[in-house]
Amino acid sequence: MRCRPRYLAAGHDARTAATNSRGLFHLPDPVDAFIVLWDGMVSMLRIYSPEQLKESNEDLQGPDYTWETGGLHLPGMPGEPPYLIGRPIL
Repeated sequence: MRCRPRYLAAGHDARTAATNSRGLFHLPDPVDAFIVLWDGMVSMLRIYSPEQLKESNEDLQGPDYTWETGGLHLPGMPGEPPYLIGRPIL
């Protein structure tokens, strides 16, 4: 008995195997671009402001730890991405 690839042994022809090998993960380029654009826009809506970050860590204040919040100024970029840094007091 000759060895045949699995897809032929299961009764599929070579064209079907080649088409199915791409699967559902092969999307056309316009759909890919829309998904990336949508993901970026929705992610921007989830960004906390520096004031919200400061409010969220008020309960975490301790005698040996300090928190710094603010916005990072980047030239050429609209707005300022917020940051939150926690540092131990030495």
